[in-house]
Amino acid sequence: MSDYANYDNSSAQSDWNKRLQMYVGEHGGKFPASIEELAKAFSVPAPKLPDGAYLYIDRSNKVVRLKKF
Repeated sequence: MSDYANYDNSSAQSDWNKRLQMYVGEHGGKFPASIEELAKAFSVPAPKLPDGAYLYIDRSNKVVRLKKF
């Protein structure tokens, strides 16, 4: 969870972005429907995030972002 406290420029951010780019490349440009689908495709657990935070796929920039509210 500490990687998600400072998500920007973290190893967690880098890992999720690499997985997303590999997924899109392997699926002919198709994006996963959710972070859970992306995690399952690479046999990694979906992250446990602090309350009020979630990861989402920014399709226009092809990155995984953390949203806090």
